[in-house]
Amino acid sequence: MRVIFLLMYFTVFAFSDSETRPYSYDIKSENNKYLFVMRCSGLKNSNYTESDKHKIYPSSGAYKNNGSVKPLWTINWYASVTGISNDGQYIIRLGPWARSFDELGVAFYKRGIVIKEYSVKSLVYDDNKVEYSAGHLVWRDLTSYDKMTQILTIKTLGGITYKFSIDGNIISKTNPRLYLILFGTSSRRFISIIAIVFVVLLLIQNLVVVITLSRDIEEQ
Repeated sequence: MRVIFLLMYFTVFAFSDSETRPYSYDIKSENNKYLFVMRCSGLKNSNYTESDKHKIYPSSGAYKNNGSVKPLWTINWYASVTGISNDGQYIIRLGPWARSFDELGVAFYKRGIVIKEYSVKSLVYDDNKVEYSAGHLVWRDLTSYDKMTQILTIKTLGGITYKFSIDGNIISKTNPRLYLILFGTSSRRFISIIAIVFVVLLLIQNLVVVITLSRDIEEQ
């Protein structure tokens, strides 16, 4: 029974640590005029899922969102793209499930050509502020793209919040507050704060006891 449990545990763990199988997808610009299509054809890895609606497009790239299948420009790689600009010129590419700090964190493209890119190492201020799994490291806590403002927000596990324009410039960088540096993030921070509060309360209680005993001794 114990062997079966361990086997189930490691099977689930291995599955959760596996990269998502490639699949075709599309995203639209906020003004609905342009469409970015990511196809899987041409991948060396044949284990992918491609929708029939994407097979009409000859390659991955940008198209006018009017039924046209003539690309405005193309790319020759597969990745997660999170935004396309309202003029159909720019896209934002998120880095892969990183295995090292030297891998791509985020990149910005104009007409399929990279104009700015940032490695994981350049965005993480402390190598200890990441989480490790069997074969990967996790450094992003939050990633969101606002179509209205065309601003990408990335928050690291270390507490730094970056805001990028669609052309890859850093608009703002918010450094982590002191308590984030000291305690970390999410549940770890909560547990650390509770532990510190408990210790402080215990010290106060002991101090009160000592003061009370001192007074009793003086009165005697």
